[in-house]
Amino acid sequence: MLLALVGDGASFFRNWHVGQYAALAVAVGVVGVALGLAQSSLPILQMGVMRLFTGAFFVVGAFLVLLGIEELTRNVSLDLFVVALSVLWLVTKISLSQWDHERICSRCTSESCDYKIGRLRKES
Repeated sequence: MLLALVGDGASFFRNWHVGQYAALAVAVGVVGVALGLAQSSLPILQMGVMRLFTGAFFVVGAFLVLLGIEELTRNVSLDLFVVALSVLWLVTKISLSQWDHERICSRCTSESCDYKIGRLRKES
């Protein structure tokens, strides 16, 4: 996340451009977003370091898509569309993560789980 913010600042305040690598930035960004969204459904992406890597790559990927599209089109309307799309991707990732957490917790037999305790309080 910090890397994406630094990149945003550099591209906005320092007039930093990716130039001839804009299409590559979009391609790498799409891969990052796809991996981030697929994280909940692919067991290999749910293991420790891979989970951290895909989460970070998701944020950087969304930034690279925006940066590449801006460089290729120079169209504010399209930039705003990509920003809205990034928000949709983020909300989707949050929803998938919550769904995954609920699926895991539904199989849990622990009675001291904070999630189960909170759910039981809401039901009563």
